[in-house]
Amino acid sequence: MSQLAGHFLGQALAKYFIVLSNNPSSTLSSAIQKLCVKLADGHTCIDLEEIDDNQQPCSLEELRSALFYSGVVSAPGKIAPFILDEKNRFYFYRYYFYEQRLSELLVKRILQKPQVDKTRIRQLLDELFVSGQPWPNLQKVAAALAVTNQFCIVTGGPGTGKTSTLTRIILLLLRFSDIPLNIKLAAPTGKAAQRMQESIRAQIISLHDPERLPFGFPEKASTIHSLLGARSDGVSFYHDANRPLECDVLIIDEASMIDVALMYRIMEALPLSSKLIIVGDPYQLASVEAGSVLTQLVDEGGFDFERVSDIEAMTGERVNPGTKPNFLSQCHIALTQSYRFNEKSGIGKLCLSVNEGEFGKVKALLDDPVYSDISSLEWTGWSGLESFIFNGYKNYVETVMHGPSNLSENIFKIFSEFRLICAIRDGNQGVIGANIAIENILMRHGLIVPRQGFYIGRPVLILKNDPFTGLSNGDIGITVADSNGKLCVCFEGADGSYRQYSPGRLPPHETAWAMTIHKCQGSEFDSVLLLLPRNMLPVMTRSLLYTGISRARKQVLICGMDCLEEILANAPLRQSGIRSTLLSM
Repeated sequence: MSQLAGHFLGQALAKYFIVLSNNPSSTLSSAIQKLCVKLADGHTCIDLEEIDDNQQPCSLEELRSALFYSGVVSAPGKIAPFILDEKNRFYFYRYYFYEQRLSELLVKRILQKPQVDKTRIRQLLDELFVSGQPWPNLQKVAAALAVTNQFCIVTGGPGTGKTSTLTRIILLLLRFSDIPLNIKLAAPTGKAAQRMQESIRAQIISLHDPERLPFGFPEKASTIHSLLGARSDGVSFYHDANRPLECDVLIIDEASMIDVALMYRIMEALPLSSKLIIVGDPYQLASVEAGSVLTQLVDEGGFDFERVSDIEAMTGERVNPGTKPNFLSQCHIALTQSYRFNEKSGIGKLCLSVNEGEFGKVKALLDDPVYSDISSLEWTGWSGLESFIFNGYKNYVETVMHGPSNLSENIFKIFSEFRLICAIRDGNQGVIGANIAIENILMRHGLIVPRQGFYIGRPVLILKNDPFTGLSNGDIGITVADSNGKLCVCFEGADGSYRQYSPGRLPPHETAWAMTIHKCQGSEFDSVLLLLPRNMLPVMTRSLLYTGISRARKQVLICGMDCLEEILANAPLRQSGIRSTLLSM
């Protein structure tokens, strides 16, 4: 929901509840309007101090009294359209319920401590992980936490080995268990699920004979909505507390994209006897809907002395005790060692500097010729980017133009060598303008021959889940000519297979030479051209910039420096009561 939509919704709801109120007031109207606007920005609640009642300035106690006297606002423990808790957080009842119930279910799961044979764990971990490095092997520590906890969070930036760790965790759980395990893999989007499946498959092939996988090793990842059995109404699911999921272990990747409502649905449907492992990067973009669950659950308090001792006994790795350990921090491990970016990598340093929000450091890195994998330039129009676009897509277009036989050469891998990604969707510097400009550039160079709608080489992005074709929002297809010269759009499966559809069968879609950073989340490319608009917009945040940069494996070029400093300073924290509720239980 956009800010504009939140504004109009707030006005409409305020009028509606003023009519229903026993004691109408400008305070109630202001509170409802402010809450709707904040909800559109991803917050689940607002602080009472944010309510701007210009007509009647008053103290917090007077604000609380005015809201409670309205008859549509209640304290926790009662059902009403709105809830005002003891910490002066003002909620829609639905989101208050989600946070409370989610917190209760998390605490129950965290407090479960399965009895384990630490000697056996040590033996298996030594077989799966290499130790003896100058730093503690945090991947090994993560695996120890996963096998000894019913709830575990593994976080890390790009290249820190999250997938490698997950693969070994799965092998550890299968080898450690005395009975066969039903392990399920899931992610918030179809693209993220496919990439999770592909990455784990590649890891297991490098570690293990794929023809002799351990019994129970999961071969497929699904979207969370598919896993829960999303119904046609778009809001309810088949699996819930009455029809729980049948699995022993649930592993969820790209957890930064999970909103509070979806996380609640997951926890309701997952039996307490099942293990839950969530993986993600808390610095990436948060969910589109309200609530940033991962950032609320990630706690840097560290381990207490008892847990440190247990970790050393199980892993042989020494970790320092935390500064403020609590039951939530004991479930979290942050992978910090990058295996993709070394000391000479500019991308790795740039990601860290962006997270720190220091413009001087970011600008110095981009200007430093020592780091050949990062660079920047000012926006001077599409002509200034023509050579980058031509060189970026030339190999892909020449490959796909050769015909359908090139499917065996993996044109999808070649297409992922380069991508232009945008911070916004509309306008000349947004995705819509970028796709038109890229087509014109490629056409001028004779690389593509556009015809009405579809042409050989046209990449398309699916915009809506479609049960009839099995295509999901975020899937990327490539237009090729079959042996008869007829155009079809090919999609790659996580197992390396291909599906072909006639253009007329596709669900809503758009050209995908350029993509928004939001749509790229969960994907990676060898080289990235990141286009930032000249004018600052609220959507352009520090996490958006970080997510865009971290899509690049080898090279990133940032075009548009006009509002870089403002973007780095724009790091809003979503308001939520999850963390404080958890720590108070």
